[in-house]
Amino acid sequence: MRLCVNPGLFLALLLLGLMVPSMKAAGYLHASGTRIVDGNNQVILLRGVNLGNWLFNEAYMTGAPFEQDTWPGGLKDVLGTDTNVAAFYAAWRSNYINQADIVRIKSVGFNSVRVPFDFRVFYDESTGQARDDGFVYFDNLFSWCAAAGLYAIPDMHGAPGGQRDPGTFFFNSTNQAIVSDIWRRIAARYATNQWIGGWDLINEPVVGAQAEKWRVRDAYVHLTAAIREVDPNHLIFAEGNAYGADLYDLDPRWDVNMSFSIHNYWTPVPTTGIFSIDSQVGLANAANVPLWVAEFGENSNP
Repeated sequence: MRLCVNPGLFLALLLLGLMVPSMKAAGYLHASGTRIVDGNNQVILLRGVNLGNWLFNEAYMTGAPFEQDTWPGGLKDVLGTDTNVAAFYAAWRSNYINQADIVRIKSVGFNSVRVPFDFRVFYDESTGQARDDGFVYFDNLFSWCAAAGLYAIPDMHGAPGGQRDPGTFFFNSTNQAIVSDIWRRIAARYATNQWIGGWDLINEPVVGAQAEKWRVRDAYVHLTAAIREVDPNHLIFAEGNAYGADLYDLDPRWDVNMSFSIHNYWTPVPTTGIFSIDSQVGLANAANVPLWVAEFGENSNP
């Protein structure tokens, strides 16, 4: 006898089952030496998916001939009016990631998601005032993650002024104050959410001049201080300079509960040199912090 199951009905029942109270987390993830552990001091190896292109648009993923900063203008050229652009964004952000995606991610064996976001979902450049749009998406996502048993790690993927050469973020105190306020507001809202895996401060910083590289760590110290005003619980993830490759200027650690983070693209294993995984692991071990590979791809199969 064949049992026929309607896929739509199956998904509906699965989602209905997730409407029960959230799974109980095993305490906050935190650093223990060079390991990330849960509240029971059990080592956690984060295996995750980046929810890229949802709250931060990337030509790398869409194939569009414009990047995040110029998306609104490019969309207006296509859609005609600001009203249509706003409607597009509302539809995109409400549908690009949904609960079914989180269920799927959990079902295939992952335990976490990284959530790239643009500072503009929490800040209105035209008025210079805070905005709460981002909390609508975060609230939904974090509730889905809690129900599924996934850790969520928000990552500021786009900072005001840009965080890469020739970006000005690391040289502009006003923009750093905007980001400090955004992180303070986010951390305050979710300070007791144990399904938050941590805060990934700034994505892929690039400060090219050797004499200026101290600015990356200095900005991280100030952002961490803003978070710690309201949230003593969650891990801080700090990405190395040079697109997350160079950890050298992050030592020494500045918080008792932090992890270094790296990105590895076009990096066959094994590699040699300052940006090799061996070097990165060595620098993290020397600083006595965990090391999280938050992005990787386009490498050799080994």
